[in-house]
Amino acid sequence: MGEIKDERAIPYLVKAFDTTEDCRLQAIEALGKIGGEKTLEQLKKYLSYDDPMILYAAIEAIGNVGHKDSVKALKEFLNYDDITIAEASMTAIIKISLNNDGQIEQDLPLDKFSKFLFNGVKNKDKMITKFTLDRLNHWYGSNVLKSLLNVLSYVEEDDLNSIVEMLGQIGPSAADMILEEFDESPSSHKVIFLNILKQYADEEIARKLTKYVNDNDPEVRQNIAYILGISGTSDVIPTLRELTKDMIGHVRSAAYGALGWLCSEEEIDILFEGLNDNYVDVRESVMGALVILGSERVVKRFSEDLYHKDVERQRLAATALGLIGDISVVDTLLQAINHPEASIRRSAIDSLGKIREVDNINPLVLALNDENISVRKAAATSLVNIKGIKAMPEIRFLLDDEDIWVRYHAINLISEFGKEFAQYIEPYLDSEEDIIKIATIKGLSKMGCKTAISQIEKLHNEKNQDVVDAVQMAVADLQGK
Repeated sequence: MGEIKDERAIPYLVKAFDTTEDCRLQAIEALGKIGGEKTLEQLKKYLSYDDPMILYAAIEAIGNVGHKDSVKALKEFLNYDDITIAEASMTAIIKISLNNDGQIEQDLPLDKFSKFLFNGVKNKDKMITKFTLDRLNHWYGSNVLKSLLNVLSYVEEDDLNSIVEMLGQIGPSAADMILEEFDESPSSHKVIFLNILKQYADEEIARKLTKYVNDNDPEVRQNIAYILGISGTSDVIPTLRELTKDMIGHVRSAAYGALGWLCSEEEIDILFEGLNDNYVDVRESVMGALVILGSERVVKRFSEDLYHKDVERQRLAATALGLIGDISVVDTLLQAINHPEASIRRSAIDSLGKIREVDNINPLVLALNDENISVRKAAATSLVNIKGIKAMPEIRFLLDDEDIWVRYHAINLISEFGKEFAQYIEPYLDSEEDIIKIATIKGLSKMGCKTAISQIEKLHNEKNQDVVDAVQMAVADLQGK
């Protein structure tokens, strides 16, 4: 009868409770499943029984009904001598709360149930976890914070992110407790703690963390390096210098990145030494640090590095000069377009495209005929970035390039400029290469070229299903436009 959930069963269940002692608990449970105001009225009567089993069942059933008006009656049992009844009442209130989007309009003695609630989080009870975390913004003290720190490894990722964010909002009081717990915590907790501290890292926190830079876990050292960097204090620069010698590349990378936020001209030589590191992510981090500095001396050193004996240093220099973006490096980058190494030519061209303020584009135009495919593509992209639509006369000639991917790239570039240029790419619907057909179909669709619909539809019987799919999508898109 409880599973059927029909209110007509209520009087029969009440009678069963009154007449058959062995049926009492089952009758209460069934009433809780039926729910509704009539059921609730009867269940509240059972709250006056002294029998703890009946009382427990009635409280649980009222929680299952889920009406927030019941909270007031249940609240009285939160101070019950029998802890089992008190916790059952809290559990019922939690169910009701979640059933009403947390709106129960009652203050609860959460401190008294702190251990119960956080044990529920540890045991991965989703209901208790949600209820507890939902109330953390309005319920915290030293005991709550400590309990919260102790359950970090028990919660799911989404809940963990919520806790980290919430602890970040609390600020210094959470930081003090985290640092107190740091020494005795496992590495997994330390990493979480550091992610929290990142949200309000300052000079004091940075100084306290310096004593942990020799922690056994490289992920801990890596995160500490990051926090030292964002702390804003130059006092930690010596510590970061030591971390640039760490045996783990990711730690060195973080240390160099942090130095970029803190160091001055005095550390430029140290940073340039990092460009010789064996690991690419470290070298990229060093380059980023130097880009942040972006001083005249840094530009000069990178300009010299364009002809460094190490090709990797040359590449990093070309990339860095573009990221610095100073027009003073334009002439240097234009000269690098004649560099014997293709990767350097491409990097220099990419950098010029980022700077954009380039008066002499002749080296870029000449690069459209470079022997290297990636250089030709880079030159086309940079010309478009610099000249915009005025680059069309130069770009269109790449439509007949010997390399299929250069032609593909040219079609994509031209398709960005509107249907008045559709005439340049439309003939390539008849290309022998399917990839070029597909690029052309998509390009004409992007241009909004409705006059090409009939030509595109001729390809709907192609053997290549990718071509057919492109035709269908383009026609539907163009007809919609």
